Amino acid sequence: MLSPTHPHNIVLVFGGGDAPTVTDRDRLPESPTTIIAADAGTDHAFACGRHVDVVVGDLDSVSVSGLAGARDAGATIERHEQDKDESDLELALRRALDHRPDRIVVTAISGGRTDHFLANLLLIANAAMRGVLVDVISGDDQFFVVRGRRSFEVEPGQLVTLLPLHGAAGGVTTSGLHYPLDHETLEPGSTRGISNLATAEAVSVEVATGVLVAIVPGGVES
Repeated sequence: MLSPTHPHNIVLVFGGGDAPTVTDRDRLPESPTTIIAADAGTDHAFACGRHVDVVVGDLDSVSVSGLAGARDAGATIERHEQDKDESDLELALRRALDHRPDRIVVTAISGGRTDHFLANLLLIANAAMRGVLVDVISGDDQFFVVRGRRSFEVEPGQLVTLLPLHGAAGGVTTSGLHYPLDHETLEPGSTRGISNLATAEAVSVEVATGVLVAIVPGGVES
């Protein structure tokens, strides 16, 4: 079962990728319960005018001033060895789950490395996240992990892509899209869900089995 439509316990996670854009900053939740930074995400949080409650990672990329600022503000610093099995973002998401959130919002997951971005995309939809609403706001793009049924706001004319992750997504039904899906199956490796178009100010996606991510790229299709 998904979390409530209007979740109260929201954890905001700053990844260590490219810094959030101005558009990203405007989309971040105003009053999250907890803010967690993955390494250099500490600097991104401060640049967005946010405090940090927890800093997690091997701390090889956060600035000296950023780390000192977090420590002086009373943040919990969790330093890990560089030789570890998890990325800093995975550690941050695990820490986020400790807070039993209704919703996790992640920003700054994209950067110069494609392998990191793909790994992060799979990470936000892994089994540990079941039962939590997970959204990503990064590089002017928005990502909504869909298990069960989800609705999200868009502008008419925006592109919407549906990608199954970790296996096939079955019973996919949509509303608010130009090319509707009606209890269909999206298979990994297929482009069936690519580049749909929003026709309303809200899109609804329902998945009977499996998990998918709805991607809303920045901008409106002309």
